[in-house]
Amino acid sequence: MSSNFNSKKSFILYLDQRGLFDKLPDQMAGKLIKHIFKYVNLEKPTAEDLIIDVAFESIKQSLKRDLNKYEKRAENSRANGSKGGRPRKEEKINQVKKETQETQRVFLEPKKPDSVSVSDSVSVSDSVSVIKNKKQLLDKSSDLDLTKEVFVYWLKTMDKNGSAKFTAQRKQKIIARLRSGYTVDQIKTAIFNCANNSFNMGQNESGKVYDDLTLICRDDTKLEQYINDTPVKNQRSAVTQQNISSLSNWTPPTKSKF
Repeated sequence: MSSNFNSKKSFILYLDQRGLFDKLPDQMAGKLIKHIFKYVNLEKPTAEDLIIDVAFESIKQSLKRDLNKYEKRAENSRANGSKGGRPRKEEKINQVKKETQETQRVFLEPKKPDSVSVSDSVSVSDSVSVIKNKKQLLDKSSDLDLTKEVFVYWLKTMDKNGSAKFTAQRKQKIIARLRSGYTVDQIKTAIFNCANNSFNMGQNESGKVYDDLTLICRDDTKLEQYINDTPVKNQRSAVTQQNISSLSNWTPPTKSKF
């Protein structure tokens, strides 16, 4: 973070970040707020817990944005101070009048035939590219916050205790499902149902656990399967299922003639 933060006496936490704190145990929430204070005091903290590191990422981005806004306001104030302070009211009124007259002149003048030079074309093209790139960056920032929310929920629901990593493959699968139109709550429902599915939790012939995010979010069809697969349907154990299969093949013994 910029050293200019030293000149500030405060920072902002937003109400929409409360949900993140509510989902953390009290001990982790305390560690997270201490981590935040160390960060804004330029102590360069390192989170030992993966959940704290993931939870702090979105808060760090908002702190950076607020700091950039603060620095721009400070720069504008310094510039106005070098010019003798803010423009006087009369000067501002005259400036508005001048801009209004210029706008009216442009609209009232006869329109000339369109002629676009090569340099104009390049400028327009460059501007469009900048706008598209900016939109893509905003989308990526939003996707990152949502994917981390899903990942933290999966860690807690599957009781991973920080052993699983926020890999690129897991992130890509979540983003793909979000861009298909599924909400974060729907993905969380699928994760919850998977965690309550006895087969996925190891009660199967191989004894393996199938609970990875890449499986749950593998494609739209797989995600819908877990969304609609309520825990009530999955309460049969592997042994019970084997007994049911055995009974279906059972035939009564023949009676003896004696």
